[in-house]
Amino acid sequence: MTDEHTPPPAEEKRSLRPATVVKLILAILVIVVIAIFAGQNSERTELEFLGWSFRSPLIIMILGAALAGIVVWEAFLALNRRTRRRGGDAE
Repeated sequence: MTDEHTPPPAEEKRSLRPATVVKLILAILVIVVIAIFAGQNSERTELEFLGWSFRSPLIIMILGAALAGIVVWEAFLALNRRTRRRGGDAE
């Protein structure tokens, strides 16, 4: 016999850990600083790289470099997590 009057389990409230909140605030702060810096540097600039040369507003170059840095950092973190899951170095 089952008890039909048992209330459903209450939903658990998910709260953010303090370290997560700090990381989120720092990320937002970095984004705001980069956006302000890029916005104040909007003149056109020439960039030469490996034989290529092009002119673009400096804001595009700054944001592109920041985005490239984020992509490289995330790739590094993903590789690091993958290595840790596999048991680390095989020395």
